[in-house]
Amino acid sequence: MTINRWLEKEDYEAAEKNGIGYYMLYRRVYQMGWDIDKAINTPPRKYQFREQKWLRLALENGIKKMTFLTRVYKGMSPEEAAKKPVKKLRATMEDMVNLAEENGISYSTFSTRVLKRGWSPQMAATTPTRRPKKKRS
Repeated sequence: MTINRWLEKEDYEAAEKNGIGYYMLYRRVYQMGWDIDKAINTPPRKYQFREQKWLRLALENGIKKMTFLTRVYKGMSPEEAAKKPVKKLRATMEDMVNLAEENGISYSTFSTRVLKRGWSPQMAATTPTRRPKKKRS
């Protein structure tokens, strides 16, 4: 479709009154090839979140919105994502750090094992470090 005129300031103002922003109007006309009148007068679609009731339940259960959405995105059912409690990781990790220090493992070694090497916190806290090699004389 050929455009017989350029978008003008009045077109953008009319679109703004209909809830259509500058870039949406631009995309509709120049990238998607819509007629200018259709691009100005067609209201933008509203996103309908289908799992609204489960999101409300998740918020009531103390689960943050992004945690719920991430769980659903990764394949968890909306019901399970709304009802499964969030792990209290901070307290658990503090316990693991204390356990590591009791076992003679420094915080630096513990965090490297968990964050960079992918060890489980339990394994990182309980596996002893290698003893330094003796220097040859």
